[in-house]
Amino acid sequence: IRDALVGGRLAPAAERVALAVHATRLEQKGDRMTLQAREFAGRLTEANPSLRRVIDEAEEALDALDEAAFLFSLLTDSDDDAQVGPLAALADITVDSASHLVRACEAASRAPLDRQQDMTEALQAVEAVCVAERAADAAERGMIASLMRAPSVDGRAAALGMELAHAVERATDHLAHSALALRAHLLGEQ
Repeated sequence: IRDALVGGRLAPAAERVALAVHATRLEQKGDRMTLQAREFAGRLTEANPSLRRVIDEAEEALDALDEAAFLFSLLTDSDDDAQVGPLAALADITVDSASHLVRACEAASRAPLDRQQDMTEALQAVEAVCVAERAADAAERGMIASLMRAPSVDGRAAALGMELAHAVERATDHLAHSALALRAHLLGEQ
């Protein structure tokens, strides 16, 4: 979505539809990878329920982003005035959140080697995911406020914009839940 909001404008409708199709393919691939990850995690002797939550919440984030891409494809070219800026901010936060979660997982994968630096990096990245989630809450509210302040927003466009903002923000919620489950796993909590 972020890449389809270039220069303060929506990408053409055909590109938005292609994005939704691509997001669905990624979500389906994510579902397959989730099954593999669950199977792998189940084989680990030190696996605990928090590791399963890391996987499940990340998969839920992917589902929310797939839904957001679908909703994004429904926007019309006339819907962009009140939505593009706030949506771009929300999309940027979501990309940052996902990047922080990847960093947290990478560092956590090295933590069993008893390197304090890796544990510290993982926990710092977890905190960054949580900070991004709080920023996404504010960005979602900003988008809703922008929609409500727009001079002549069609009710359908406002409803679509609010659903879109909620879907993107919901992805950051799931990313934060995944990060917190990773934290629990690292700290040996259930």
